[in-house]
Amino acid sequence: MLSHFAPGQKLNLNLLEPISRTLINEEGLEVLCLALTAGKKIPTHAVDAWVQIQGLAGVFAVNMESQRLNIAAGEMVLLAPGQPHSVECRQTGRLLVNLLKNRSYSKKQMKDVVF
Repeated sequence: MLSHFAPGQKLNLNLLEPISRTLINEEGLEVLCLALTAGKKIPTHAVDAWVQIQGLAGVFAVNMESQRLNIAAGEMVLLAPGQPHSVECRQTGRLLVNLLKNRSYSKKQMKDVVF
């Protein structure tokens, strides 16, 4: 079983078992790998952090108040702190979710981040 990994350690996300797990949970940063089967839904919720959702495999719909974005492998979406959203798995796969909990980053600063 994988525990949280340390700085400098390499982790192959393609080799993780098809279960959801927290990879990093440190002050200001949480990284999750979510494995979902087709049809699975994560109900509407909001997080007090910047949320970056990246598709690793499969297809997902990220639903926001008036917008729906389909995310596939290699695609990502950035959500502002407190933005309500839900996730639907369209095709079985995995998401990498990064939560940046440092609220001192402004929307302007996050727009300037190059991914």
